Amino acid sequence: MAEAVSDEPTVAGLIRAKKELNARLKEVEKDHRELTDKLLLGLTGLNAQLRVRCEHEWRRDNHAYADLYCKHCGIWR
Repeated sequence: MAEAVSDEPTVAGLIRAKKELNARLKEVEKDHRELTDKLLLGLTGLNAQLRVRCEHEWRRDNHAYADLYCKHCGIWR
């Protein structure tokens, strides 16, 4: 008589799948960090250029200890 093949995953199979998913997650997190760092560096450069070139009109929000920011370019003072 033939034994029934179980569709239940084995513990070893589950552990292997977990390790694969963790490895993929680390890759995605690394790519995300690299892209985020690259974008933030670009924004820093743009803000430096705006600081020099924009004719700032400084505004302050209506709450205690609010920082000044430019109405046009949005950089903070």
